[in-house]
Amino acid sequence: KYASQYLQSAITIIESYNGDMPLVHFLRNYFSANKKFGSKDRKYISQLCFAYFRLGHAAKKMSIADAIKKQLLLSNQASNWQVLLDDSSIP
Repeated sequence: KYASQYLQSAITIIESYNGDMPLVHFLRNYFSANKKFGSKDRKYISQLCFAYFRLGHAAKKMSIADAIKKQLLLSNQASNWQVLLDDSSIP
């Protein structure tokens, strides 16, 4: 239901992440500063952020949204995010 909003939040987080600290600590600080996210929101957004970084250097050659979607397809998580994958084409 909120997949596109989760994707936008994940893109915002990834763009602001500079790698100074581990991603898990950065996410904890980010969610502490932004109290609008509930526990399920934090879980899903974190899942999308980690999906982006699992692609490694391959993710740098495409947009953040496309990289996240491609990783979701490569992993077994595509069925959980089908709404997100259906609304656009993936290279």
